[in-house]
Amino acid sequence: MTPNSTMYKNFLLFLSIAATYFLVSRLYPQEISASFVSSQTGVPFVQNYLNEYDAHPQNWAMVQDQRGIMYIGNTAGLLEYDGVTWRVHHPLSGESVVSLAIDKQGVIYIGGRGDFGYLQPDSTGSLVFVSLADRLEEAYRNFGMIWEVCSTTHGIYFRTSRFLCRWDGRKLITWQPQKSFGYLAQVRDEIYVWDRGVGIQTLQGDSLLLIPQGDEFRTKTTYVIIPFTKGKVLLGTRTDGLYIFDGSTITPFKTEADDFLKQAKVYHGVMINTKEPRWALGTTLGGLIVIDHDGRVQQVLNRALGLLDDKVHFVFHDNESGIWISQNNGLSRLEFPSPFSILDQRLSLGGTPHALVKHRGELYVATNLGVFHYDTVSKN
Repeated sequence: MTPNSTMYKNFLLFLSIAATYFLVSRLYPQEISASFVSSQTGVPFVQNYLNEYDAHPQNWAMVQDQRGIMYIGNTAGLLEYDGVTWRVHHPLSGESVVSLAIDKQGVIYIGGRGDFGYLQPDSTGSLVFVSLADRLEEAYRNFGMIWEVCSTTHGIYFRTSRFLCRWDGRKLITWQPQKSFGYLAQVRDEIYVWDRGVGIQTLQGDSLLLIPQGDEFRTKTTYVIIPFTKGKVLLGTRTDGLYIFDGSTITPFKTEADDFLKQAKVYHGVMINTKEPRWALGTTLGGLIVIDHDGRVQQVLNRALGLLDDKVHFVFHDNESGIWISQNNGLSRLEFPSPFSILDQRLSLGGTPHALVKHRGELYVATNLGVFHYDTVSKN
C-alpha cells in the first residue's frame, strides 16, 4: 500500500476517527499552565529583532508616525525603524528612553531618567531633543524616571512616582500624589492615574478625583487601563485579574485565562482595532495573550512559541495590523489576525505529518509517531 493510494488515505481517515479517545498530544512545555492554548489557532508567524538594531536588548514604549516609521524606547536610547533600516538616536545623552507618545501633529514626546521633552527636526531634518525638565519648579527636578507619557487634546502628560505634569505648549502644570503615582493612561482623551494606596483617579478639569469604586484598587497594582467596547474601560491588575469600568461601576471581567494572568503578572495592554475587537495583554512571566470581548483566548505567544523573552514591557498595534511586542530581550512583530499559522512540535505535534482530517470540528493529524488529536472545545 503506497502513501499515494486511495486505500492508504482511507485507512488514515478511519484511523483518525477511531482515535477520538486516543489523545496523543500534550500541552506545550511552560512553567505557567496554559491549557487554553488552541492548537487549532496554531502559532503565528513572528518576526524577531535583536541583533538587527545594534543597541541594548532591552526595549520599552513604542509609537508610529503618519509615515509608518516606528520609534521604540530602548535602554541605550531611541530606535527608529522604517521597515528596512534601523537608526539609533541618543536624545537623553545616553540615558534610557522609557516612555513615548505622539500628538496629532506628529510631534514625538519622550521621557526617561532625569529628563523629558520632545523631538523636533533641525535645518537638516535630523531630530533634536528639546528638554522640558528645566521648566519644572526647583522642588520637582530630582524626579527619577518618567514612566509614561500620554498625548491628549488638552495637553501632554508625563508621570513620575513623585508627580504628574501637563505640558500645554507654553507651561507645565503639576499635580502631586496623595501617596505615590504608579501608572498613567489615556482612554478616549481622558486621563487616568493609579495612586498607590489610594486607588484609580481621573482628571476632571484640573482636579484628580477617584472614579466610582476606585478606592477598591488602592492595593491592587493596576498597569492596564485601556478602551473596551461601548465606552467602557478595561482595567488590568498585576495579580488580581481584569475588571470592566462602565463609568459608574466596576465589575470583574472573567476570562478563560484568569489563573494564567494572575500567575504571569499583567504589565501592559492594548486594544486591537480589528473588525471584531481584541485585547492584547503583555505579562512579565508568560509572554503575550490575546482575548476577545467574552474573555475567550484567541492567541498565546511566549518564548516557547517564538518570542525572544517571556517578559513583555509594551504592546503596540501598528497601522499595518501588526502587533509589536517590546521585551526585556528584543523586539517581535506578528500579524494579527493572520490567515496562516503553524502547527508543529511547539504544540506537541511529533513526527512527520502524513495526513490530516477535520472531523466534527476537531483536527486529527497522522504522523509516523501516531495520531494527534486537537480538540477545539477543550483546546487540547
